Amino acid sequence: MITSGVQQIGNPNPKYVMGITNTFTFKAITLSFLMEIKEGGQIYSRNVADIIRNGTAAETAQYPRFDASGNPTKPYIFDAVYQNGLPNTTYLSAEQYFGNSGIFAAAEGFIYKTSWFRVREASLSYNVPSSVLGRTPFTSASLSVFGRNLFLRAPFYPHLDPEQNVLGVNNAQGLEYNSLPQTRTMGVGLNLSF
Repeated sequence: MITSGVQQIGNPNPKYVMGITNTFTFKAITLSFLMEIKEGGQIYSRNVADIIRNGTAAETAQYPRFDASGNPTKPYIFDAVYQNGLPNTTYLSAEQYFGNSGIFAAAEGFIYKTSWFRVREASLSYNVPSSVLGRTPFTSASLSVFGRNLFLRAPFYPHLDPEQNVLGVNNAQGLEYNSLPQTRTMGVGLNLSF
């Protein structure tokens, strides 16, 4: 049953957000990283709603959509009761079950917890020994590899990165719609000093 009035269905405020950063150096090698943890908070994901309602999410492919004759199969059933209290016995097709009037007809079905752990940044560098630089015009040199958005684990948020916001960087939070995925960047660097 879908309620007729508007009501609160989520809270975008996390319990905490924290970062862990450190730099380790061993001889000529330096490893630096920034890890971030967010616990709690919720978001309404219109993107997840769209991919489920359009049948492109993995969970919508649990059963074949059509039988050998080309007719829609009806393997889905709501865990519910009829208004008279008897158990539901009406089976539905994937379109009926996941569609706009289906299991997630109310926006509450697309409210997800946004807890995550990520490796935001990491770099590994090597300082070339001065003995190697003796015959060059350089006083120091280092080689590095680096990356950003290297790892994400968001166990309660399917398919996408929960660090998104339809309204950009502002105080309005808790709504994600048509957001682009985060990019993972990697590169190499050469730093030379004269």
